Amino acid sequence: NGHTLKNLRIEKLNDCYVGLFCYTDKKTVIYDLVLDNPFVIGFDAVGCLVGCNEGALKNCRIDDGNIEAGGGVGGLVGRNCNYLSGNIMIAPYSAIIEKCLIDGISVKGHSNVGGFAGSNFRGVLIAPDFKGNVYGSSADSGVLIGINREGYIINPNASGTLNGEHSRKLVGFLEK
Repeated sequence: NGHTLKNLRIEKLNDCYVGLFCYTDKKTVIYDLVLDNPFVIGFDAVGCLVGCNEGALKNCRIDDGNIEAGGGVGGLVGRNCNYLSGNIMIAPYSAIIEKCLIDGISVKGHSNVGGFAGSNFRGVLIAPDFKGNVYGSSADSGVLIGINREGYIINPNASGTLNGEHSRKLVGFLEK
């Protein structure tokens, strides 16, 4: 927290839950961390910072870099998942991502591809900011989020391209 990590390189072509942190549980809080020019490749649930996040990420930033996976791939997290029952807005530190920025990254995958997160299941994203390029070969690809299921996205900002074209499609697939 409060550190910068440059040129992170992770190549796990056949692995799930790939990132600087493979998995974060609901007690985890990561804040003020910068990844500069990461290169991450995995199979599923792949993100530069976290493969599968159930914790809280605040004020993290990713500058430049490339990430690629078969599915469930996002610039910050592959999956943002809140498995707690009840009101997701009052569950403390469970799948909350707040004021994180991704600038100049390329995200590639087949399904569940998003510039910020591959999927958001009952999680809360507050002021997510993405600037970059997303390449997804299925309809559930979005500039910001691939699939959003019962999650909240509050005050998003996303600019960039989806499959080489400027797009206003922030979420690839939305499920209530």
